[in-house]
Amino acid sequence: MSNNINDYNFELPDHLVSQSPYSDRPESKLLVVKDDSLIDVKFKNIFDFLPKNTVFIFNDTKVVQARLIFDNKEIFFLEKASLNTFIAICRPGKKFKLSKLHYFNNYEIEVINVLIDGRREFRINNLDISLEDFFEKYGNTPLPPYIKTDNPNQYRENYQTVYSDKSGSVAAPTAGLHFSKEMVEIIKEKYKYVNVTLHVSLGTFKPIDVEDLNDHKMHYEDLIYDQKTLDELNYYKKNDYFIVAVGTTSLRFLQSLYNPKLDQFEPSVDSTDIFIKPGYEDFCIDALITNFHLPKSSLFVLVSALMGLERMKRAYNYAIQKEFKFYSFGDSSLLIRNSGKIIL
Repeated sequence: MSNNINDYNFELPDHLVSQSPYSDRPESKLLVVKDDSLIDVKFKNIFDFLPKNTVFIFNDTKVVQARLIFDNKEIFFLEKASLNTFIAICRPGKKFKLSKLHYFNNYEIEVINVLIDGRREFRINNLDISLEDFFEKYGNTPLPPYIKTDNPNQYRENYQTVYSDKSGSVAAPTAGLHFSKEMVEIIKEKYKYVNVTLHVSLGTFKPIDVEDLNDHKMHYEDLIYDQKTLDELNYYKKNDYFIVAVGTTSLRFLQSLYNPKLDQFEPSVDSTDIFIKPGYEDFCIDALITNFHLPKSSLFVLVSALMGLERMKRAYNYAIQKEFKFYSFGDSSLLIRNSGKIIL
């Protein structure tokens, strides 16, 4: 398979980049990619294509209301550094010089470090609530820039999964947005599931600006797990359950901790910059639920590595012809890698 990013390009009409969420999450469209078949159904019908011994791997990260907008300035939260300090990008950069004080709703926000890549470290000197509560109260929903709206907070609830729990992401794990509370209850009743946590950073969506994929570097993203999580994953792996990663972030969590030589998950890292690209073969999952991704993106490269480039191009051509919606608020796909394990 090619390592040239230009081979992962395709024509995507602008009107297929979804600008708003589905009012009823399970009514979104689902494209099932299984062997040489493409099956077009509603997302609520996904259970029809999965065996009874399916285990769903959910990323339970919660989106931070990361955008602080005031006085024609913006601070975009990236990660917490301490109780009252955080790393962020900001604009315009010239207004955020070292030691500069900014005032927002009676809070004093100080630039305490300018990092080499242009990011800033901020401290809220008179913070009287937790940093998480501060952004939850005053921040704006960090919708992707291609979603055009004057009121991003109208989608605050839509841009969280119904099972979100641990705050720390600056973008939603969008494959999970299709699940309603009722669907999650069905999974709890009839299937198995494991919650894992990968806090999504801007690195997940960093454009590939090099021609050779081997030269692209991902940003690190934090993983949160305990031994109980690893024990559950290893139990389901050992007992040959049908493992379905809900989203590319869940997949990247799993692959970061998976030891293919021992066929088990190990506590090896607490952050990951894994880039799944052509040549990657040691997948620990049987299927992936994921939205439709943009051309020449690391996520389209990932699904091509999982399923094969030609198969994914054929699936995406079909999706475009059938007017599937792309990206965060768009439709979804079920990519079945190991169809031989399915006994319905």
